Amino acid sequence: MLQVILFFVILFVAILADLYIWDNHLRQLAVGWQVLHFLPVSILMVAIIVLAFRGMNTLLFRIIFIVLLCVVLPQLILLCFWGAGKIFTGASSALGTLGLAVAFAISAASFYGLVWGWRHLVVRQQTIMVPDLPRAFDGFRIVQVSDLHLEMFEGQEAFMRSLVDSVNAARPDLIVFTGDLVSRQSRELPPFMDILSQMKAPCGVKSILGNHDYSIYGPFHGSPNAIERDFGLLKDYQRQMGWDLLLNEHRFICRGSSQIAVIGVENEGKSGKVRRADLPRAIEGVPDSCFKLLLTHDPWHWRHEVTSTTNIQLTLSGHTHAAHFRIGDVSPSRLVYSEWRGLYRKGSQQLFISSGIGGMLAFRLGAWPEINVLTLRREQ
Repeated sequence: MLQVILFFVILFVAILADLYIWDNHLRQLAVGWQVLHFLPVSILMVAIIVLAFRGMNTLLFRIIFIVLLCVVLPQLILLCFWGAGKIFTGASSALGTLGLAVAFAISAASFYGLVWGWRHLVVRQQTIMVPDLPRAFDGFRIVQVSDLHLEMFEGQEAFMRSLVDSVNAARPDLIVFTGDLVSRQSRELPPFMDILSQMKAPCGVKSILGNHDYSIYGPFHGSPNAIERDFGLLKDYQRQMGWDLLLNEHRFICRGSSQIAVIGVENEGKSGKVRRADLPRAIEGVPDSCFKLLLTHDPWHWRHEVTSTTNIQLTLSGHTHAAHFRIGDVSPSRLVYSEWRGLYRKGSQQLFISSGIGGMLAFRLGAWPEINVLTLRREQ
């Protein structure tokens, strides 16, 4: 409901901006050009009204954000420059020209992010130096995949095959999936099960759940039994794919007389919507001296429990998506998360966060969908 109200507020602002631009700059143009000017905001209005009455719809969601990012936002930026031109009258012409250039650049970049950026798959290499790593595991390769949000990739089987091919081409010793396989419900997964089951590594695929995997964002509101049934299906589907789903538990990986423990917890996040992690249970039976690799979806969990109560050396997370937008170290994620992408260290404990693959919105710019190839090295 709050989301719909926000969309209507944005729609009101967009209409005002459209009317101002029309009244001051387009009134004298031919009718066809005037109709073309009002077309995007008309599409936005229809999409928001339908969304308000029919509920969440992926196509409508995409249409709304295409218009917002490619048309409404550039128009508002342009109006800001025009407003500045009225204050600094001597530079009004230059500010107007600059405003048009900035607005066009934002529109073009947004269009790229919405049409191609969310499929711009990259493979990132990261070497992680670990002092307690057993010598037998020096050079151990982990491929981390996170945040698929499969609803976003409906009909994109070719993209998913390229993802699986890229994972296998990295020749990992272990593949880990760090949560949010789906966005809203389990039925997103079956069309991709055959493809995803082809990810192979000698130590298998270990997976955990993210906040979206619990079916609480799906069409089951007010029906706990339906939520639990759908949640059960998602867990069963993962096991049918051959993935080893870790639910507050651990597995040992052995090389000769050496071993490491892969620990997986259920979701534990800042929002509190889904808080099911039981870290003490997950590490029960793991020797204190054993090297420990923790999979936890939300990086918030690392600083708020992992570092303060355990000696877990390496934690892998996802969840942030780098807010789908990044230019260097600049991202909206920095406003929300202390740790939002890449490698972090606190004493002898380290955290690596993947920007993931998908999201609720088919848009990425700079924060491209990524597969992370992590090579563990024993720190001398």
